[in-house]
Amino acid sequence: MRLGSSACSWSRSCATRPCAAVADGQRAHAITNGQNVIDFEKSLHTFFEPGLQQIFLSHRWTIDFANFMYLNSHFVVTTSFLVWLYIFRNQNFLLRPQHVQGRDGGWR
Repeated sequence: MRLGSSACSWSRSCATRPCAAVADGQRAHAITNGQNVIDFEKSLHTFFEPGLQQIFLSHRWTIDFANFMYLNSHFVVTTSFLVWLYIFRNQNFLLRPQHVQGRDGGWR
């Protein structure tokens, strides 16, 4: 066993312990709710997830790419939006005289 994998396994078990403590006694209820959702989707003929997952499971690179994009896109998209907001909409956030507090403590 590699050191990295055991450290990762240890940190994952420590991170999930609080959630497991909260979920204790609720597993059966959660599984029942999940099965109800699956039954509802089957009744509407919209239960397609297993087939879709099978398509991508045989191509591991697509899973790795999707995971990479999911992880990193949050930072890129958020930062890009904030830069765009600062550059193109900055005038909307400037303080105007009616937003300045007066000497008597009241808002003008």
